[in-house]
Amino acid sequence: MTICVFAGPSLSHAEVQQVLPAARVLGPVRQGDVYRAVQQFQPAAIAIIDGSFQQVPAVWHKEILWSLAQGIPVYGAASMGALRAAELHPYGMIGIGRVFQAYRDSCLPPYHNEVFEDDDEVAVLHGPAELGYPTVAEAMVNIRCTLALAAEQQIISPASRDALAALGKGLFFARRTYAALLTAAADAGIEPAEIQALRDWLPQGKIDQKRDDALQLLQILRELPSTPTESPAAAVRFEPTTLWQHMVQTNAQQLLPAEQADAVVLEQLRTDPEVWQSVCEAALLHYLVNIAREQLGYTVDEAEKRTALRDWREAQGLYTRAALEQFLQANQLDDNKLSRLLENECLLTTLLSDPALQHVILDVLRLRGDYARLRSMLNK
Repeated sequence: MTICVFAGPSLSHAEVQQVLPAARVLGPVRQGDVYRAVQQFQPAAIAIIDGSFQQVPAVWHKEILWSLAQGIPVYGAASMGALRAAELHPYGMIGIGRVFQAYRDSCLPPYHNEVFEDDDEVAVLHGPAELGYPTVAEAMVNIRCTLALAAEQQIISPASRDALAALGKGLFFARRTYAALLTAAADAGIEPAEIQALRDWLPQGKIDQKRDDALQLLQILRELPSTPTESPAAAVRFEPTTLWQHMVQTNAQQLLPAEQADAVVLEQLRTDPEVWQSVCEAALLHYLVNIAREQLGYTVDEAEKRTALRDWREAQGLYTRAALEQFLQANQLDDNKLSRLLENECLLTTLLSDPALQHVILDVLRLRGDYARLRSMLNK
């Protein structure tokens, strides 16, 4: 079962794969990435933890709704995932963790007098994936949760907790560190003894709430059944718009990073131009069928799916479940992705029997120069 996880810096790729070894870890999500993930990997589920928001457009609500409409559940936690889940949970996105709950309820206890809604609560600057996404500052939500725990443990008073949170909020998000916060606290006249007590407590007591929430989400995904059940019904009917079509055309051209093994397979395929052309033409048909499914609402009934699966297994010589499982594992497939590919084959068969295709066939013959030759045979 393929699960796509957008993560970094709340969790590194290695940390995600420690919990979900088979996950497709794709880095922080950007606009168009959810759409591309569905098209490229046909995942059983998508998990959004982190996302880019400064240098590139942030993940669009519409593409998450589109994924839900395809029957692919989308989970969110910790950072960008918590934000989008709070905004889209009425429509079926699943939010996990304390940060999500705070955004959903517009309140992070014990800070009941503040509205919790700003993006900068989870924003951090970080380094590249190759270095494990090292952060240069602390997320404001982590600071809030840490100060709340310090007050619970009577390291600082509730009044100092709130004052320190206000000071942290006043710092530019890229410069929010505990060192900067403690310096600001001293300048603001907070009791020196409390500042020192907090300084001594922080190395062992500070909380990384974003990381905790991200791990909670991964544990939930880990417990999902390996064989997917029926896709959940979408809470809303997806309506493609002009802006949506523009996003698909302009942002979905670049594929998400493939695994190294996939890149090797493609390079090997290119060494045989004839086979490469044949596979590309078949892939193009699947791509166009996906578009037809979305725009024209084509569907495949259960009887057609069963027939397609039976015929495909016979063609591949997969007469036992064990043989099928071995084939799926060797070809990096799961039941969910196989089902979608076979649905495409069903739709291709339906489209090929459409009488309107005859006009297109004649046009192709004209383009290739074969029309005149074939027509001349009528006079012989």
